Amino acid sequence: MSELDRLKRLCGLEPNDLAEVLENNPRAYMAVKGAVAEKHLKNYFEKLKTQGSISDFRTASSDFEKDFYITLLDGSVKVVECKNVEVQKVNTKSEYFNYLTFIQKNKKLLSTVDFTSIEDYSLNDLKNIFSALPQSMRESGIPRYEFSINQVPTKSIHDDLSSEEFLTQFDHAMLSIDFQRTRNSRDNSDNDENGKAARFYKLDEIDFVGACLFTRTMKWEFVFGSRESIDIHPKYPDRYSNRLKLNPKFWEFDFLEMLS
Repeated sequence: MSELDRLKRLCGLEPNDLAEVLENNPRAYMAVKGAVAEKHLKNYFEKLKTQGSISDFRTASSDFEKDFYITLLDGSVKVVECKNVEVQKVNTKSEYFNYLTFIQKNKKLLSTVDFTSIEDYSLNDLKNIFSALPQSMRESGIPRYEFSINQVPTKSIHDDLSSEEFLTQFDHAMLSIDFQRTRNSRDNSDNDENGKAARFYKLDEIDFVGACLFTRTMKWEFVFGSRESIDIHPKYPDRYSNRLKLNPKFWEFDFLEMLS
């Protein structure tokens, strides 16, 4: 069975039709994107194994396992969770203004709106203009990702910057991760009455995070951070915070660098 036949068997659509579905349904695309990132990270670890840089690895076999278990050359096993960085936020007046002017310039919309000066608009004015955009441009999706990459000069981790230099480019809107389990993989925690802690990771259950940069760079590339770079949750001292900021000083392009 060809690749195209496999795709049509799964959804009954031609590739362009499937792309249109994902482009116009940001929430569906977001769900797919998590699995796509895991596949790219699997390919990365396959390459490390082929090179002889790691002994072996395996992926999760159930919702309650972590994404990757990496066997190092010394026989020890490290646990890696794969996460997508969040879409760049649009909350402040300047963020709304910059995004709307980007849309006007690049998407052939809002042609009747004069964005000469930000002083001509209140925050509510800009929010109202934003809310009238198509869903595909309001929510996490390609237009929002293009807006992010448009703001940094260096687009790829392979463009001759150090990890810290590359990540520092995003200081105007720091890279972040919604660092918690999916609802299907929550544990049986009884830390609180509402079970909120069940979605927060325990301190001893992961070693590294592989953060996929696609939502901010339009490239399926990763940076890696150790658990030492993750804050502890302010309410649950045995859990990591679900708000993970990527401090440029503590994240590396190369997984092997994190081991040294």
